[in-house]
Amino acid sequence: MDTLQAMNRPSREAAAPLLASLLAVLALPATGLASAPWLPSAPATYAALALVVCALTFLGVGTHRRGPRAVLLLLAAGPALWFGLRGGGALQPSVGWWGLLLVCALLPWLPRGHRAALALLTGGLAGWVLLGSADASRLAALGDPFRAPLAAGAAHADRTQHPDATQRGLRAGAAVAPADGVNPALGEGPGPWFVEAASAQHPGPRPVIAVLSRGTLGPALLAAPQGTLVPSADLAPGALTESAAIAWRGVDVVVVMENAWGPEDAQARAKAQALAAFVRAGGLLMGPAPGRPWPARLVGMLRAAGRSPVAGADGARRLGMGWVTRAAHQRDVAGILEADLWVQPVGTSLLDPTAQPAPLASWTPWADAPSERRRQGGILLLHALALLMFTRLLRGGGAQVLGTFLVAAVAWAGLVWTAPQDPGFRAEGVVVDLGGAGGRRLEAVWISAGPGGYTGHVRFRGGGVVGLRGGRLLADGRLRIEAGRSAWVIRETAGRGVVPGDKEDRSQSAALGLLRGTPDLKRIRLGRLPALPVRVEGWGALPAATVLVRPPES
Repeated sequence: MDTLQAMNRPSREAAAPLLASLLAVLALPATGLASAPWLPSAPATYAALALVVCALTFLGVGTHRRGPRAVLLLLAAGPALWFGLRGGGALQPSVGWWGLLLVCALLPWLPRGHRAALALLTGGLAGWVLLGSADASRLAALGDPFRAPLAAGAAHADRTQHPDATQRGLRAGAAVAPADGVNPALGEGPGPWFVEAASAQHPGPRPVIAVLSRGTLGPALLAAPQGTLVPSADLAPGALTESAAIAWRGVDVVVVMENAWGPEDAQARAKAQALAAFVRAGGLLMGPAPGRPWPARLVGMLRAAGRSPVAGADGARRLGMGWVTRAAHQRDVAGILEADLWVQPVGTSLLDPTAQPAPLASWTPWADAPSERRRQGGILLLHALALLMFTRLLRGGGAQVLGTFLVAAVAWAGLVWTAPQDPGFRAEGVVVDLGGAGGRRLEAVWISAGPGGYTGHVRFRGGGVVGLRGGRLLADGRLRIEAGRSAWVIRETAGRGVVPGDKEDRSQSAALGLLRGTPDLKRIRLGRLPALPVRVEGWGALPAATVLVRPPES
């Protein structure tokens, strides 16, 4: 044993000053007081500070390789290692990071002198710096043995969150009922829930037309070259109910024949309410020819808009954000579609599932705040210097163990006391209500991930259509956003107008950037909700800027 200790002593005596020098180099970038272009980002160097502390602790294990003292010395490095992982944003550290930790752990056991120790330490540091500084795409090219099962799980989660949309002609983003009626990963509560379809067809500039009829379509709709017909049997879920107004978010025009349902139908009222809600949300409802009756209960729901005596585009009447009209001949259908009554004058980029809307101008992405880590960096620096001093001055085994634990306890208490409360990401909320009560309401959460990325559950409460703009879902239903990126979580429900707690606030004008079309500024109300009905893991209550677009006058 004495011979091994004597052989180890040159390695330890050479490595300790080297680690002290490395500590001085890493301390300034880690605390934000200075930066070095050849070093990784500040959080990465902050994690490296903890590794240096671990290395200095491991140096003391060489003389206690047997017995409980060695175990206690190894445990003393735990707090620094854990805090380096958490505070440095290195919850998924690179291969070079773990390589450096392995080099530090091997230092006390090297029996061939300081040359081997210096060579291993230098090689580990070089690999860590190169991998830590590399672009994320280059890291991905190196391969990750843990990435394949995660990708397989994400593919399974995508099938659950975005069921295959087999409806002919429906646009991507149309609402589809989740399989087996279970709540989607982004929703909780009784529902009803729908998710955005990911594999529906894109019909192009032509409108998508759904036809409700128990018999033949009649001569007026035997052909509709201006649009894409979708038989009502292709529309989920089952019978036409109030929730179908949301399920038809990918449909532009609904044609309802007088025989769509009869007065004896037990769901006549619910079906009429669903069609009225579809129109109020911005849809176009085309009914039977003038003089022919609407299906039971529907004319009462449509009010004056359903009593127009004129067919075609000239007889169109406003209802909420949409239009109600009648068609007697094929030329009436063609004129209505050519008049672009199915095109909503006001929309929002949040409805586009193929794009990622830009955040509001007043929102700032997550930004690194080195000043919040300076106290932690200073504590780790003092911790390492104290360990270095004990390694050089305290020769007795018992004294080294006692000194190491004393320093570790003080450093741990200081790290906990001064730890910043930054969760490592930012979350913001916004509500776009098109049409007020009975219209279309979109609630959105924007999440900007820090250096550690974001992984957590995001769930809306109640019901509606949920979807993602960026990010991906893991197999367990958690949302994963890569480091430095952002994503939107969207939920669409029926419009409720001004809800309790939504205080008018004209300073939220940045939310207007989410609107599309030509909105009338006189018909827009800006406000702010104290909290959205959503739970974002790792975040508290989420206030939301609100923009309510009132329907145009008839």
